[in-house]
Amino acid sequence: MSIAQTLEASMMSGVEPEDHVPTRTPAEYIAKSVKFDGSASLFELALDPVHGRAWESPMSVLHADAHIMNWHCWGKGRTDSGNIGIRLLWHDVTDTRAPETPTLHELGMQQSLKASGVHAAVFEADRAILAMWLAETPAWVQWRNVAGANDVVHPDDAHVLSEALKSFRSGDVVPHAAVARLRGVCDWVLADLHIQPYPGPLGDKLVLVHVDAAARDDMRDNPSPTRPGASSGDG
Repeated sequence: MSIAQTLEASMMSGVEPEDHVPTRTPAEYIAKSVKFDGSASLFELALDPVHGRAWESPMSVLHADAHIMNWHCWGKGRTDSGNIGIRLLWHDVTDTRAPETPTLHELGMQQSLKASGVHAAVFEADRAILAMWLAETPAWVQWRNVAGANDVVHPDDAHVLSEALKSFRSGDVVPHAAVARLRGVCDWVLADLHIQPYPGPLGDKLVLVHVDAAARDDMRDNPSPTRPGASSGDG
């Protein structure tokens, strides 16, 4: 689940042409939004596309110069060869309709999570693709402008997500604790992951992950998943 974007799509939110990246994670787009309620329906169609099925949603997006835009997004499922996924189009309609802003309740939830220091993310587990952050993003994770959509988790450690999902698919809902390397600003950074089932119909593809910097540097050379429910500091 990645987004192939044109140069023009990048420039809509203020990205300079020289900073254009042709492939983005969904997380990078959603992180630019100040209000977007269509993520669940978007992920549902992207992960299980139905040819011709339509999707649309408004999205309030923060421009690089700090003003908020109102984008209206349309999508259509594609299953023909070479086009499996969604064909997306978004249009800036700010001149005809003011952008929506978060409610006080939504802002309160965001601030509570930020104050607690919780770093929670949604991953497409089988391909280790970062779908979105649910709260404050950890400053030590380099997740923007990565080379590929699945380039946030070290390829040798990505299996901890798919193995957790396999367990959840079998009916086991016990969270998994694991250690994995995430892309840092200069190098890979060891992280503790608390992996939980994603609620609802997308739970067969997505997982919820709480991310913390690993407390034990002695595991850096050989990170591996621990047993479900165990602390990654055991042993």
